[in-house]
Amino acid sequence: MRLLRDVGKLEDAQNRLAIKQLIKEIGEPRNYGLTDEEKAEEEKKAAEERLAKEAAQRAEREHKEAMEMAEKIARWEEWNKRLEEVKREERELLEAQSVPLRNYLMTYVMPTLMQGLNECCKVRPEDPVDFLAEYLFKNNPEMQ
Repeated sequence: MRLLRDVGKLEDAQNRLAIKQLIKEIGEPRNYGLTDEEKAEEEKKAAEERLAKEAAQRAEREHKEAMEMAEKIARWEEWNKRLEEVKREERELLEAQSVPLRNYLMTYVMPTLMQGLNECCKVRPEDPVDFLAEYLFKNNPEMQ
C-alpha cells in the first residue's frame, strides 16, 4: 500500500522538478477561497457575534435608560422637597409680616367699620356700599 505524500512539502530534487512542471502546465498556485462549509461556519459565527453584540448594546441601553429614569425621579423628588420648603418659609414670613397689619386693622379700622355695618343694617339703604362709604368718611376718627 502506498502512502500519499504532500508533494509541496517535500524538498527533494524530484519533487522540485514535478512542481516546476505542474506550475508550467497549470500555472501558479491559486487560493480558491473557503469551502461552502467554512463559509457557512464563518457566517454563522458572524451572525452569532452580531446578535450577541446587539443584545449587549440593547441591555446597556436599557440599563442606561433605567439609571437616567431613576436619577430623574430622584431629582424630581428633591425639587418637590425644596419647593415645599420654600412655600412653607413664604407662609411663615407672610404670617409674621401680617401680624402688625392685623393688629392695626383690629385696633383702628374694625371698630368704625363694625359701627358702619350695624348702622347700614338698621337703615337698609338702597345702595349699601355708598351708604357705608359715606358713613366711614363722616365718622373717621382721625378727621374728628
